[in-house]
Amino acid sequence: MGLFGFGKKKPEEKTQEELILQGAFNKGIIVPNHAKPVVVIPEKKVVVSKKNIFVINGVYDIGTQVMLSGVVESGKLSKKLITKINDKNVPISDVKIGSESVKELLVGSSGTIFLRGNNIPLLRSGDLLEFKEKK
Repeated sequence: MGLFGFGKKKPEEKTQEELILQGAFNKGIIVPNHAKPVVVIPEKKVVVSKKNIFVINGVYDIGTQVMLSGVVESGKLSKKLITKINDKNVPISDVKIGSESVKELLVGSSGTIFLRGNNIPLLRSGDLLEFKEKK
């Protein structure tokens, strides 16, 4: 190879057989791959289930509230929801991602929820909580 490309090899011309193998042969016309129509694969839509399930990763007791860190397994979580723990309705008082309050946590997102109430029963890492709308 030379200094300014004088020694570059010229690209080899492809035979008809190679062109056929690379593209489709339709009614005597060779259609190379770069000229084929592009197939667009539709994006998967996020399906929100009716059950709002939260998987607990960490539990922290903060006075009158309990802070739960974890991941939303299905549905979405917002401040409008309550959960039933040992026949007690416990509302969500705040929803956060990091240190910022957010309106809701969607499927697959991890964050922190705060439950408000007196004598909230014992919760452990790995527990699943199902949330429903306040009535």
